[in-house]
Amino acid sequence: MMGWFLIYNLENLDELDAKITEVLDLLSFPLEVVTRNPGISPILMQGLWNRFCDCDKDNLENLLLADPSSDDALSSYAAAFTRISDTMSIELGYNSKGPFVLALLVIKWMRGYPLARLISERIDYFKKKKKEYKEPSVIRNVMEDVERVARYQAPKLLSCYNDLLRYFYISEGRADLVEYIDDVGVFLELGVSIKTQISLISLGFSRTSAVMISEYITSDNLDELSCMQWINENSSLLDDLPALVKMEIYSIVNGIEL
Repeated sequence: MMGWFLIYNLENLDELDAKITEVLDLLSFPLEVVTRNPGISPILMQGLWNRFCDCDKDNLENLLLADPSSDDALSSYAAAFTRISDTMSIELGYNSKGPFVLALLVIKWMRGYPLARLISERIDYFKKKKKEYKEPSVIRNVMEDVERVARYQAPKLLSCYNDLLRYFYISEGRADLVEYIDDVGVFLELGVSIKTQISLISLGFSRTSAVMISEYITSDNLDELSCMQWINENSSLLDDLPALVKMEIYSIVNGIEL
């Protein structure tokens, strides 16, 4: 412990504690938000909170992140990325790509798009815009965007966004909107946002297999037990799936580790 004090030259812990307390006392939201989101400055969180306070109070629902599968998803996420970039972090928009492009990537990731499709669409975009590109570079950049943005920065920053939004709604007397705040961190971690797909992944299916199987299931809201029951009762419908996916199905249904 003494070594830690010496490294950082912390001779007066009382003074440091007083300064930290001074900052925390200025926050308009509970300290719980700070402890739930380590690595993000409380001062910058306050900036996002202030941005919420400046919004149209008659349309507070516009601050919500839309369902990733909805038609409003892109505009909703692009707007949220802009709010975050303006106040809390530049990682979701103030770079060469911008909030709109990164929001589109994140939405497609949560909709279950495979990497191959994301790469193909990025190449098609360059072709349409008649921009020069090198395929290996595009492949590398898409994979980096997925890892850095969709699976790291977006979950981290959007989770903080939603934590702040939850308390903001309560402070504005709109607790009725809290139930519409989704756990986007789970969506981004798994790369899917439909309950049936999440249930399939929870059963042990890979993301790719879960998306392919879900395309045969008419309900988007099945739990794990219902998914397993559906597979057992409709196995013949899955005969056209790739061999690797069918192997996953066989191993999970029969409790065999691949």
